[in-house]
Amino acid sequence: MHSQNFVVHHFGGDALNDLRFERHTSLQWIIDDYIKYCADNGKIGFVTGDFAVYNFCRMTGIEAELIHRESPPEYTGVIDLAGDNELAESFYLDLKDNKPGCLHNQYVDVDGGSEVYRWDNKEGFVRVKRRFFQSGYFGRVEPKDAYQTMVFDSIMRNQITAITGPAGSGKTLISLAAAMSLIENKKYEKLTILFNPTKAKGAVDTGFIPGDAFDKAMCSSVGNMLITKFGDLDLIRQMVSAGTLSLVNMADCRGMEISGKEILYITECQNTSVDLLKLALERGGDGAKVIIEGDYDSQVDSGLYENKKNGLVRAIDVFKGSDIFGCVKLKSIYRGEVSRLASLM
Repeated sequence: MHSQNFVVHHFGGDALNDLRFERHTSLQWIIDDYIKYCADNGKIGFVTGDFAVYNFCRMTGIEAELIHRESPPEYTGVIDLAGDNELAESFYLDLKDNKPGCLHNQYVDVDGGSEVYRWDNKEGFVRVKRRFFQSGYFGRVEPKDAYQTMVFDSIMRNQITAITGPAGSGKTLISLAAAMSLIENKKYEKLTILFNPTKAKGAVDTGFIPGDAFDKAMCSSVGNMLITKFGDLDLIRQMVSAGTLSLVNMADCRGMEISGKEILYITECQNTSVDLLKLALERGGDGAKVIIEGDYDSQVDSGLYENKKNGLVRAIDVFKGSDIFGCVKLKSIYRGEVSRLASLM
């Protein structure tokens, strides 16, 4: 059916401004007038994935073929070979052979946790060493499982790391422990946290909050997170006063630049649109360490950020396979039994 007399209709894009349909002309958007034009002037049929366009064509006597597009599989940054005995057994035969089909910097859990590898386009599969973060704020923080081991490795190795997973899986603690360890070891000078203060789904807004920008931030989810992890509001205030820590509402981040001496941590990224997270990530300069995290499966608090409109999902899709990017979706919940059971609600 894909001959010179058919037009392939793609989804989205700008309105068509050229009505000269020739051979495999690709349309970015079709409205009823354009379909009628084709039928009246070119006797052109349509190959489309848009059911409304397909239906309209059939009703108006235009030949059409409906194609079905499957959603691409979720990119978690990890391939688990535990369920594929044949592939797991042949994995070690040649570590230069990308049998699992990994992208650059994608991780492989070979046997359920004891053997973790990372695919490098030049070196092949490289075994991931267990790391830890040490700081005066958090003490010694070590990975609790293979997936956290991957996160530790990605943060140290890559310029940008995306961490996803359920509440209580360690996304925030690992991010802050890594940042403070890097700062104390003089690798970086400052941690800048960008946040979008979205109210939890179903919650009622309490209204006006008095105080300056710091006070308002402390009354939002980022404030709850920092107080819980650092344990002391005065300590957080001292870090801000000393210039070690900066808290910035995403609404005010336009015009900022995060230098190569800073760490940019964007928290709760599941509550960002594509445009908003794009704006935030564009703040990162050469050499800046960037950590983004969130839970797009169960903690999206607004319809503004659902599905294809979700900034975190889109960022992972764009950055995956890049030399500077690593991504890991954590699995296990370590906050406690109550938290684990609550995740099933």
